[in-house]
Amino acid sequence: MGITVWRIIAAAAALAFSLWMGLAMWALAPGYLSATVTGVWAAMLAAAPTRTGQNAMMRLLPAHPPNPAEQRALDDPVARMRQTGPPAARLGVRVVDMPGVAAAGSGRHNIVVTRDAVRELQAGRLPADQMTALLVSAAGQVVRGATRWEWPITVLTLP
Repeated sequence: MGITVWRIIAAAAALAFSLWMGLAMWALAPGYLSATVTGVWAAMLAAAPTRTGQNAMMRLLPAHPPNPAEQRALDDPVARMRQTGPPAARLGVRVVDMPGVAAAGSGRHNIVVTRDAVRELQAGRLPADQMTALLVSAAGQVVRGATRWEWPITVLTLP
């Protein structure tokens, strides 16, 4: 089974809870409130698989585009990552405020890199080749579809 199936299985309890909360809200809330919340939830679910929707939902994470200093440090590794093929050339890179040196795919169009990884790269303690390897690994997750349903599952599990 693919990794997406295991993520859906792991999210089954949250999906069930979200469904239960939605039904409880429909039963107990006034009509205008439940209709508004359901409409917003449906719009988020419809937008989740698109590039625009995923970029908007990236705001749920503390992720942001790299600032100029971070961008200068990431220019060479990102350029080398994008040389691996056309699908990787379309990926956006964001910086997330999380500890550790890591990079991961997010959704269908983004790679998130930890701020610590960028700081280590700027300080010279993380070679550019290793940062490129982190980015290529994260790009592989996105291009092969391992993170495709991450954002729709996130929307479905919102209470």
